[in-house]
Amino acid sequence: MDAKAQKLWKAYSEARDKMLERTHTVTSPWTVVRAGDKEHARLNIIRDVLWRLHYPGKHRRLHRPDPAVVFPYDKACYERGLIEA
Repeated sequence: MDAKAQKLWKAYSEARDKMLERTHTVTSPWTVVRAGDKEHARLNIIRDVLWRLHYPGKHRRLHRPDPAVVFPYDKACYERGLIEA
């Protein structure tokens, strides 16, 4: 399965790019997570969720997610190298 998936990587990337472009809207935006380092990605996803939520006792010094790991989708992400083929 992995060998076949590697051969189709370019097609997968193109389909992902089309999906992001066609379905990203103001009311339903995509958030992209770079997951090369799975543990770092997971911690940043948790930070992102906690940062977005409003709840009693939210600590003012809550760490923001790393913007190189979790960021809003934008066509410019390709030019900046945040989304790779």
